[in-house]
Amino acid sequence: GVNGFRLDAINFCLHDPELRDNPQASEPDGQCVQLGNPYGTLLHVYDKNHPKMPEFLEELRMVMDTYDERVTLGEIGASQKESQALMGEYTQPGRLNLCYSFDLLSMPFETVQFRQLIRRFDVEDDDYWGCWAFSNHDAVRAATRLSSSAGGDPEVVAPLSLALLLSFRGTPCLYQGEELGLEEVEIPYEKLVDPYGIAFYPDFKGRDGCRTPMPWVDTQVHGGFCPETVEPWLPVPDHHRRRAANRARKDSDSLYNLLRKLLAFRKSHPVLSLGSMRVLDSDPRVLMFERAFEGDTAVCAFNLSPEAVQIARPAEWNVQPGARSGVSEGAVGPQLLMAPWSWYIQPGA
Repeated sequence: GVNGFRLDAINFCLHDPELRDNPQASEPDGQCVQLGNPYGTLLHVYDKNHPKMPEFLEELRMVMDTYDERVTLGEIGASQKESQALMGEYTQPGRLNLCYSFDLLSMPFETVQFRQLIRRFDVEDDDYWGCWAFSNHDAVRAATRLSSSAGGDPEVVAPLSLALLLSFRGTPCLYQGEELGLEEVEIPYEKLVDPYGIAFYPDFKGRDGCRTPMPWVDTQVHGGFCPETVEPWLPVPDHHRRRAANRARKDSDSLYNLLRKLLAFRKSHPVLSLGSMRVLDSDPRVLMFERAFEGDTAVCAFNLSPEAVQIARPAEWNVQPGARSGVSEGAVGPQLLMAPWSWYIQPGA
């Protein structure tokens, strides 16, 4: 059944009753829309982020609380400067349970960017609880966007991104097809349905490339999403049908089955879902942090680069089974060799 609601663009729910025009912004916002879209040149003081939004959210929460254990998750469509404050305001007691912003949906996939985000959101503060997503219906699919940003192969960057998402402090969100490693679809102009894409083509081709139907069966024309006699709103490309769910389930090495293992691993180690988070010093190409909860620890390391990196082997190494990919012990001394886009999650004693 339904366990709650994801509330799209929740900060747009109220607007100025006088319908006044927004003023020009001092600098363009490229986090919510692509640069060049007039929307990003305005300071949105009248069409969103209304001062009475907290009252609306409290009324909404009162309704939700009449049902048992239902979650409210709000998407914040705002600039980087505004999103953090809005998420804090909208998740105060009696309002939304969770909020996420476009930060992970728009920033480069680089270690330095994650360290800045961790500092900006105070993720290391024990009182902070975030909500994170690499993919949604407004962003280029993660397998394509992250690998393009980092200069890597989607086949290795996509698994790393899921391992990172599931070990980061906070609530992770997965978008349909992310578990299959689906890449962005190139939609011809005549098949576009997204108004943004139609208006700004070819400089911006819109969001249809991440909104294609879910491929369930590889042998069916539309991936099993709908009957073959029905034309879906967007085409299902061959490269998506090759990653259809029926194939992924049978392939023990598929991203889908890796994700299942990672979810089970996270569930069996409460430190990964409930623990505090502390960034550790490491090679500048490696994002490394420690999670800690009720005496248990886990060290997580991610080589976000196309280069092999050698790092010190943690004391927890092989104390108990961990999750890893592309990491081997060095030939000399207590070292680990991390291949490009490799990662490990190592629980302690």
